[in-house]
Amino acid sequence: MATRKQPQLKVAMFPWFAIGHITPYIHLSNRLAARGHRVHFLLPGPTTLAKLAPLNRHPHLITFHPIAVPHVDGLPRGAETTADVPPHLTPLLFAALDATEDQFRSTVSRVGPLDVVLYDSAMWVPRIGRELGFLTMTYGVVSAAVGALRLVPSARLAKGMTDEEMARTPPGYPPHSAVVPRPDEIKQSRIFAENFGSVSLYDRIVTSVSGGDAMALRTCWELEGVFVKYMEEQYGKRALLTGPILPDRDHRLGLDEKWAAWLSKYPRGSVVYCAFGSESLLQKDQFQELLR
Repeated sequence: MATRKQPQLKVAMFPWFAIGHITPYIHLSNRLAARGHRVHFLLPGPTTLAKLAPLNRHPHLITFHPIAVPHVDGLPRGAETTADVPPHLTPLLFAALDATEDQFRSTVSRVGPLDVVLYDSAMWVPRIGRELGFLTMTYGVVSAAVGALRLVPSARLAKGMTDEEMARTPPGYPPHSAVVPRPDEIKQSRIFAENFGSVSLYDRIVTSVSGGDAMALRTCWELEGVFVKYMEEQYGKRALLTGPILPDRDHRLGLDEKWAAWLSKYPRGSVVYCAFGSESLLQKDQFQELLR
C-alpha cells in the first residue's frame, strides 16, 4: 500500500524586532522546512535581513520578506532591532512594530492563503487572521518559568504596584516551585508594567497569547512541565512544545577570528559558554554565582 504523503503547510513567521527573538524563529523555520513545509518569514530589512540570511538552511522553502521599520519620532533613523537602540528607546520600537500592520497585511495577503502565522508581540495579528482566514499561534521563546510567573492573566501587573504586591505569585501558581519573586529581581520585573508602544509589555503579551488560536513554547515538558501546565490553565489552551530547537552545526559559518584565537589558549573541553543575550546585563558576581 502506498505511503500517504503528509500535506505541506504554508506558514508565516513574524517575531518581535530583536535578534534574540528572530533567531529562534529561524531555527524553527528550518525544522519545518526540513519536513517539507513552506515558510514565509517577515523580518526587518534590509540590514537585519542581510545579516541573518545565512541562517536560512532551506532557501527553496523559506522566503524572507523585508519589513521596513517606520520612523517614529525619537527613534534613530535606520534602527531595525533592539540592537540598534538603547534600552530606554525600546518602547519606540514597539510603536514602530505596531505601525507595520499594513505592511504585514499586504505581505500575508500576497503570499497567501496561509495555514498559520506564528508571532509574539504584534497583538493585532489574530484580528487579521480572522479577517483573512488563517490560524494564529504565539511562539514564546522566553522560558515557561518566566511566562508562568509574570506573563499570565492572573498576574495583573500594573504600574504603581508595591514591592509586596510584586513579590506575590499569581493565584494558582505551582505552590512548591523554587521559581518565586526575589527582592533583587522585583525592580527588573517592573519593566513588564511599563508602556511599550500603546500598552504595557504585560498587556501586550497577555493580549497576544489570549487572542491566538493556540500557543507554542520553546521548551520541553521534562524541564518546565509544571510551568507549561499552569500557563495552559491560565490561557485555557493547550501549549505545543518545540523543545529547545538548537541550530544545526553549520561549518560554512566560521568562528570569528577574535574568539577562535581566544579559545585556542585553553584545552579542549575546558571552557563553559555562559550567555543570556546581548541585552542581559548581569554583573560579574551574578555570572560567577550561576557557574558555581
